[in-house]
Amino acid sequence: MRGSDPCRGGQALLAVTFSLLFLFAAMGLSIDLGMAYYLKLRVQTAADAAATAAAVAAHNNGDTCSNITCGVTYTCAGVSPPTTSLQAGCLYATTDGPPAFTATMIENNTTPPGVSGNNPTLWIKATVSTTAPNLWLFGSGYHTASIASQSIAGVTTIPGSS
Repeated sequence: MRGSDPCRGGQALLAVTFSLLFLFAAMGLSIDLGMAYYLKLRVQTAADAAATAAAVAAHNNGDTCSNITCGVTYTCAGVSPPTTSLQAGCLYATTDGPPAFTATMIENNTTPPGVSGNNPTLWIKATVSTTAPNLWLFGSGYHTASIASQSIAGVTTIPGSS
């Protein structure tokens, strides 16, 4: 008779247990990586919005390196209403939470790093970062994941044609 051998009764239990272990490990890892990817997209969106908002504010206010401090990193802190173009960008960089986003901004009038063919009169770089708690990887010693993105926006003045 099949199945009546008492020595073979636990094999199916062991196979199912190991299969479930690998299934839950894959699910946990996919949840951690999925959350990190989701936060990466949110951080990139915040950096793009901050750089663009700061560039628009700089263009609207006529910012140049003669009336602002160029080349100095500005760490975003809760300022409302904004009085400078960088503070206007900071409003877009830090309002998208939880988790809390931290941001730094810098503006300059030299050619931005990694850009060719365009010499903007002013450019702004926004760097936004956050940390994500790991659930599955926590047991492996990776308690949090650091996520950061940056974006550059420029103000290019094109002379009018006569």
